[in-house]
Amino acid sequence: LPPLLLVVFSTALLYVVADLSANVEDMARNNVPAGVILAYYANLVPQVFLDVTPFALMISVLILLTLLERQQEMTALKAAGISLFRLTIPVLLVAAVSAASLWVLGEVVVPNANREAQRLLDRIKGRETTRTYRASDRQWLLSRDSESIYNFLRYDDPSNTLIRFTMFRVDENMELKFYLFSRRVRFYDGVWVADSGWFRQIFPDGTDEFRPITSPMKLEIPEGPEYFGQEYRRPSEMSVRELASYIRELVESGYRPNKLIVRWHQKFAYPLSAFVMVLLALPFGLTRGGRRVTTMQGVAVALTLGIAYFMSTALFGRLGEVDVLPPIIGAWAPVILAVLFAINRMTTLRT
Repeated sequence: LPPLLLVVFSTALLYVVADLSANVEDMARNNVPAGVILAYYANLVPQVFLDVTPFALMISVLILLTLLERQQEMTALKAAGISLFRLTIPVLLVAAVSAASLWVLGEVVVPNANREAQRLLDRIKGRETTRTYRASDRQWLLSRDSESIYNFLRYDDPSNTLIRFTMFRVDENMELKFYLFSRRVRFYDGVWVADSGWFRQIFPDGTDEFRPITSPMKLEIPEGPEYFGQEYRRPSEMSVRELASYIRELVESGYRPNKLIVRWHQKFAYPLSAFVMVLLALPFGLTRGGRRVTTMQGVAVALTLGIAYFMSTALFGRLGEVDVLPPIIGAWAPVILAVLFAINRMTTLRT
């Protein structure tokens, strides 16, 4: 536990120092109060803990086993008839508790902390945002023309498409004069085009005209894709239930959000990486990774495996996002492969 806490807190401190160095000019230029700065980093730290704890667990286990080997305590344990499998039980219990704690942290603390950290970062950067959101995670955006308000469920960046798009237009008296709804609005040849839906034109005398959109209709929207391109609430800012509800609404709209589905599964798979990293470390720390490998070589191999694990997580996740693999496979394949490999290596232990 002492090496684990040392690695986690030192890494978090390094991250805060690096972030502070990058933002200190903005803080000074915008006269940001100290309370805002402290609140920003207090809300940033939970995500840092979530990111570094799996690797910190692996390093702390390797430090523990290296010390036991160096002080001949491993030999004494074997001579006393204590199986190495029995020795791993406390380590695996700590790993299991850590995995459960990471899930609770990622579900209860991190989403709200990330939202607040983003809000405070906008203030530190001096950015004025026209965005707001409701509990349904819909995006609301005020147009630069000051008379149009946009509402959409999601912006798909690769295809420049707004999903379930609604536009309200008001006059100088803030009375509604135009109302449009379309399931999909795509940016094509420099203009936004609605391919379906309907619109209602309201005239000054109180009469109105309703028309369905039966053919592609160009919309008078002055903003380009970059105006809609930044997701206000990222998956890391939503809990499992919120993200599942968001995905369900997108699917009901006829859109398959593979990237979000992968992120939803990773909310369960990532906390397990704490347990997986310990499983990968144990066979290489207990028997030097094999009969012909020294202790330090075993540490190096285990750390390499940890890096390879997170690289495979990124690779399989990307394959799931682009629909090369089913999203569930893209999220869970690295965990399953790493566990199978670790179990295979554990069978080589001389207990």
